[in-house]
Amino acid sequence: MSRSESPTTRPGYLNRNKQRVIGKAAWVDSNAPNQNTYKLRCERHACGFEYGADGIDIHKRKCPRCQDGKPGQPAPETLPALF
Repeated sequence: MSRSESPTTRPGYLNRNKQRVIGKAAWVDSNAPNQNTYKLRCERHACGFEYGADGIDIHKRKCPRCQDGKPGQPAPETLPALF
């Protein structure tokens, strides 16, 4: 893990609100300076909603569809895994 990489931005991370990180976006369209956009999926019940979020918000995100969370960015394409 690099210095700037947080465990909360790693693919597979699940926050306390059951929002799972799918991967880093293939493009940067962050609302916050020096942040990357990540694709998240709601794992709560049978929701499965996918959306984009800034890395700094991942640990506290709630689903925009089923948990009244703040609106997410459009679900981005993720970078391909190299290994």
